[in-house]
Amino acid sequence: MFFVKLGTASVADPSFPEWLRQMLGKVTIRPRSCVFQFSQATVLAQFERCSTLAQAVREIGQAVAIEHFDGQPEALLRISALLPNFVKLDRSITQQLAAEPARQAQIRELVRKLKEGGAAVIAAYIEDAQSLGVLWQAQVELVQGNFVQQPDEVIQHQVTN
Repeated sequence: MFFVKLGTASVADPSFPEWLRQMLGKVTIRPRSCVFQFSQATVLAQFERCSTLAQAVREIGQAVAIEHFDGQPEALLRISALLPNFVKLDRSITQQLAAEPARQAQIRELVRKLKEGGAAVIAAYIEDAQSLGVLWQAQVELVQGNFVQQPDEVIQHQVTN
């Protein structure tokens, strides 16, 4: 999977969904191999535009993700309405997770609600084994962070036909 961040300018541009359809129509791409990612802030600020663009992404067979999800009730309501395939938890609720039982309970409840809506959950910025254990117990499917693997300076990607 390849995650593509969508900025506020792309979301605000009413011609962007059609342009995206045309560009992706020119290449052969497996379904759901491109994941178009909105930030929570953009979803809250431009919900209708994000909803339109998310629908266009799904119509061309690709996936939708939300990043920087902080678990606030208003954000959960809006994000759930977009029916994302993935939700990436904000570092504010994933860092130093092992030391805070209240936050562990919050993560379990958020993951349960997101999964009920059909989203896979990604925890970012994981730096220690204890937090990783808490996340697995909460049924988080995917993790990112220096504990898992340090970032590379060069992107190495092999394209096969």
